[in-house]
Amino acid sequence: MISSTDLIQRYRQGERDFNSVALSQVNLTAADLKGIDLSYANLSGVNLAGADLRGSSLIGTDLRDTILQQTNLAEADYSPRLTRFPPDFHPEQAQMHRVIAVAL
Repeated sequence: MISSTDLIQRYRQGERDFNSVALSQVNLTAADLKGIDLSYANLSGVNLAGADLRGSSLIGTDLRDTILQQTNLAEADYSPRLTRFPPDFHPEQAQMHRVIAVAL
C-alpha cells in the first residue's frame, strides 16, 4: 500500500506509472495527477474530489467507493468491462475515453 503523500511526491518527481497500486482510504482531494497511470489499481474509498486526472489511464481500476465529485476525468481511459465505477457514475458524461482492453 502507498500513502497519498508518497504518491504525490513520486508523481512530482516525474513518476507516472502506478499500475496495480493499492490506495485504499487515502485523501487526494484537488490533487494534480494529469496523465497518471492507475490501471488495475484499487482506489476503493479514495477521495478524489476536485482532483485533475485528465488523460489518465484507469483501465481495470476499482473506483466503486471512490469520491469523484468535481474530478476532472476528461480523456481518461477506461474499459467498460474492467473498470469499476461508483453507482450512478457515467464515464461518458465525464468525457472519459472508452478503450477495449483484455484482463491481465
